[in-house]
Amino acid sequence: MTSAHPIRHNLRRAMVTVVKPFPPARRRARQIINNYRSRIYRQIKKQTPTESKTIIFESFMGRSYSDSPRAIYLQILQDERFDGYHFIWALREDRLDDVNAYPELQQAEIVQTGSPEYYRSYARAAIWISNSRLPSYLQPVANQKYIQTWHGTALKRLGYDIQHDGGNAMYTLADLRYKNDLDASRYYAMVSPSPFMNKIYTSAFNLAKINPNCQIWETGYPRNDQLTNTSAEEVRMLKQKYNILFDKKVILYTPTWRDNQHKSGQGYTYKNELDFDQLRQRIGDDYVILFRTHYFVVSQFNFAKYNGFVRNVSDVENINDLYLISDILVTDYSSTFFDFAILRRPIIFFMFDLANYKNNLHGFYLPLANLPGPITQTTNQLAKAILAPLKVGKKYRQFVKTYCPYDDGQASKRVVDKIYKLQNRDTKVKKEM
Repeated sequence: MTSAHPIRHNLRRAMVTVVKPFPPARRRARQIINNYRSRIYRQIKKQTPTESKTIIFESFMGRSYSDSPRAIYLQILQDERFDGYHFIWALREDRLDDVNAYPELQQAEIVQTGSPEYYRSYARAAIWISNSRLPSYLQPVANQKYIQTWHGTALKRLGYDIQHDGGNAMYTLADLRYKNDLDASRYYAMVSPSPFMNKIYTSAFNLAKINPNCQIWETGYPRNDQLTNTSAEEVRMLKQKYNILFDKKVILYTPTWRDNQHKSGQGYTYKNELDFDQLRQRIGDDYVILFRTHYFVVSQFNFAKYNGFVRNVSDVENINDLYLISDILVTDYSSTFFDFAILRRPIIFFMFDLANYKNNLHGFYLPLANLPGPITQTTNQLAKAILAPLKVGKKYRQFVKTYCPYDDGQASKRVVDKIYKLQNRDTKVKKEM
């Protein structure tokens, strides 16, 4: 087997000097299980040589075929330089039928997350592409490269930048940092949308200490290419696809999850503080609200009560489709507004728990005065903001220039070019040796 990844030694030191989590019984049980899986994976890797022309993709821990890994995959399929490559998509059991919904997935091998073939696939692949954490038992060796695309520009603080302990219902601050280290120690590169996120990656993922050799590819997010490259006719077809009446104004509502709202056996929940009855009375039936919760959240919202005024779109695979058909975005601390800003359409913030979120949960990376839209904290304030004439002015344009500088529809190509050069360089070094 090829020698272990050198940054793993940095991780061992960091686990002693930086974080010392003391998990309760359930977390100790998880550690025992992960240690067992690590032994199994190492045994499989010893018997599985790395295949230089195999790439594996995973999005949101196998929850979907989406986001930047999907955009990169689609770009690679169009690139003749990757003829002869083998592609693998890792999906959860309940998503394995996606191959029937997306014809391009027929050009890839589909494996179920956590299965024996999942282990073997990561052992085989020279390139790993994911937008969220991978299981800690998957450890790349020197000729394998883990490319982390991440999944959004950050308003709320992440990882090591979170200073408030006790705000998470599942993990202590030390636990979260420990999980961060296990993942960040393995990165070969992180895909960045801006200089702003470069700095956040370095601090939030503790890269200077855990993985100083991690490259940051400042290319823009591949997933956002669709927002620039979609025509007006394609938008019209999307509205038909999602049964949006053309005489309705569309409000996309994307509240994020709260770390301290969790139910055993269900997962993270969301306590809705927006009074949709009052909002409907104020803004009338000229609007339809598309309600999309964070993928962590198990929603128990009664959509039938609102008779089409509020529609559940949480299971829509590609959130870009929802951006494109929406006239206004309403959000709180979700990163969705950074992406939506590319469209130069109105954004309104509904931050009903602003003081608590700022002081006790995450905190923020940028002054709220920099946000590209008004902040509201009550349903009445939100209704007024929706009905007011919302303009995209100088402040909004400066926001886009600062936080979305590479969203020109070519980010996928830039990332794929880097992957090809990386592969080509490694092949050349191997031949010279």
